[in-house]
Amino acid sequence: MKVIWFNGNLGNQVFYCKYKEFLHNKYPNETIKYYSNSRSPKICVEQYFQLSLPDRIDSFKVRFVFEFLGKFFRRIPLKFVPKWYCTRKSLNYEASYFEHYLQDKSFFEKEDSSWLKAKKPDNFSEKYLRFENLICNTNSVAVHIRRGDYIKPGSDYEDLSATDYYEQAIKKATEVYLDSQFFFFSDDLEFVKNNFKGDNIYYVDCNRGTDSYLDILLMSQAKINIIANSTFSYWGAYMNHEKKKVMYSDLWFRNESGRQMPNIMLNSWICIETKRK
Repeated sequence: MKVIWFNGNLGNQVFYCKYKEFLHNKYPNETIKYYSNSRSPKICVEQYFQLSLPDRIDSFKVRFVFEFLGKFFRRIPLKFVPKWYCTRKSLNYEASYFEHYLQDKSFFEKEDSSWLKAKKPDNFSEKYLRFENLICNTNSVAVHIRRGDYIKPGSDYEDLSATDYYEQAIKKATEVYLDSQFFFFSDDLEFVKNNFKGDNIYYVDCNRGTDSYLDILLMSQAKINIIANSTFSYWGAYMNHEKKKVMYSDLWFRNESGRQMPNIMLNSWICIETKRK
């Protein structure tokens, strides 16, 4: 049996489901299960995407492995971690227990995104449809800025809003389309409104709460994607048939986190060498 700890939000849950398919194909005789606890984010991937979850398991043995032994394995050098346990530091396909976020392009189709389909509501709001019309009929650039937990002390993730990344990426997008129209998606639109202004700028504010995933649908329809260091906007760019025009920062995690850039960027995407201000 192989068990995946579903311990991430929607974007991470897409990776988990795809990895489940990979394991099933690689080990057809193995049972694949997932684990989550009361502190895990809500498991919502089936609600928003046409993906299937493995069966859930919540035995004493699994809880002991992830929540007791896992804490110990995270503190010791990787070379001493048993091969049957996959920590967040390194992806080991042969393991039986996966704590890793499983952010790796090696186990899914790089360019063909037809496997990933969002579930659409029966009715879209008028505001959503107005944004969709604008995005589809202009030289649109979807810009995702994530702040929230990223700006808190102790976060592993780089706060890209405090770097020159967006300034550089917006300049490059303007070089592609002189009449670029920028559509900003963010969990902190007040920050965006105070720092990004212009006649060609739109603030996408129609999707909140359970409708937040619809931002991914809108992002996927833009001509250019400027993604954050977030799997949320990553999937929006990946689903975009214009995915050759995607920009990302070479800063994903803060230096002190000790974590490495995930192996998920497509070869055709443009890496922006980013400097902290």
